[in-house]
Amino acid sequence: MIRYSAIAPFIALTAAVLIHLSCSGTTGNTATGPVKEGPIDLVYQQEGFVSRDTFRVVIVAERNVGDADLATIRDNARKRSLTTLQKYLQSSNRNVTQNTTAQLLNLIEEKGNLVRKDDITEKNTVFFFDVEKRDIRRYLDSISRR
Repeated sequence: MIRYSAIAPFIALTAAVLIHLSCSGTTGNTATGPVKEGPIDLVYQQEGFVSRDTFRVVIVAERNVGDADLATIRDNARKRSLTTLQKYLQSSNRNVTQNTTAQLLNLIEEKGNLVRKDDITEKNTVFFFDVEKRDIRRYLDSISRR
């Protein structure tokens, strides 16, 4: 049988630590200090539907990117675009069939454009993969069913 007098100090200490942590008012990892928003964080905020006609995926790579790396980056951007657009349709209660996936792949292949942005950070190269189509959300809704 458990004696409650032996557990009471442990419960009190745990409660005190939790209250202290919830009321401390700091954010982020306590080992490294508060989380600061840097240029990369701001770049990722530009991902998704950035305008009525543009869907964007952001890829961050090392500063010196060669041609072989560029092909890999383009391939990764296409895959992320496909996955993200499929998730968008599913979150809108749309069925993503093989036909829908084929149409998404065609859209990404025909309308996708990889753009290098060197002026954002000093340590990394940022790539925007933009899929541009007039009223892209309406188009996505039209290729899938509820």
